[in-house]
Amino acid sequence: MAEAAESRAGSSRLGGPRLAGLVVLAALAAAALAFALLHRSSAKGPAEHAQVSANGQGPVVDVWKIRSNGELIFQWHGDSDALTFDPATRTLRRIEAGAVSQVDHYRTSATAWAAVKVAYGLTRDEVTSGLARGTRSAAPAAVRLEAKKAGDYATSGDYGSNFKALSAAIGFRVPEVTSLEGYPLLGTSVSQTYGPGKEPSSGRFAAIDFGSRKSGNSAISITIARRSKPGSWGTIDSQMYAEKKFHHFAATPTCPAYTLVAGDAVAPYRAEWMGVHVNVNRTRRGWCRLLRTLENG
Repeated sequence: MAEAAESRAGSSRLGGPRLAGLVVLAALAAAALAFALLHRSSAKGPAEHAQVSANGQGPVVDVWKIRSNGELIFQWHGDSDALTFDPATRTLRRIEAGAVSQVDHYRTSATAWAAVKVAYGLTRDEVTSGLARGTRSAAPAAVRLEAKKAGDYATSGDYGSNFKALSAAIGFRVPEVTSLEGYPLLGTSVSQTYGPGKEPSSGRFAAIDFGSRKSGNSAISITIARRSKPGSWGTIDSQMYAEKKFHHFAATPTCPAYTLVAGDAVAPYRAEWMGVHVNVNRTRRGWCRLLRTLENG
């Protein structure tokens, strides 16, 4: 009897440490299971995510790739605005203040990636390399905003250097100039802006840009539009051209007529209206030379 009692007492004394050990093991097993489930969940996320900087330096860009369709989303780290890029259709959508503000369609993948580089400084190789080292994640909020248009938004279709296709698309002949004032042609497009509610849109207009191919930044921007309904850019240009409060220059044998409006030139172009924006101040002689080149182009 005494031996049995002593045996039971020993078991009771050992029960405390043994039970504590089992509790610790169970907790470790639960933590391992939770980690595995979390890892499995993130490993099956619908997107790949990476943080990439141009040339490995400078501001960080969050980049996502949607695994189901290859769509890319770019966002400055900590910012809510974004750019989405569908490589299959070469379409870029700019999302600002929670809605799409601009939709651009490009003719080639190279020109679409050039637009990405202008916006975020990243090349296709940098993005591809960064995503190869990325991790699975949830899709960013920008994906859910692609169908929501802002009150004011714009669309454009890229025509590269194909002036004949641009003329056919816009319905009138455009100047076929491949360089201007020492700047090479960056690209051409047919664009349109849309106002909120019943506000008139710009109407369709041709845009031609010249600038630095290295940076992709435009130095000279040409827009040509028709006079149509009130509020369209062609109508606005014609009204500004005739407005007495602006500085008007009459035509001479060596210079087309034009009006300066806030530093930009507005001029008749055949049966249409042309607006010219230049990023540097120009003299009278400089404007005459530039407009004459376009008129003869």
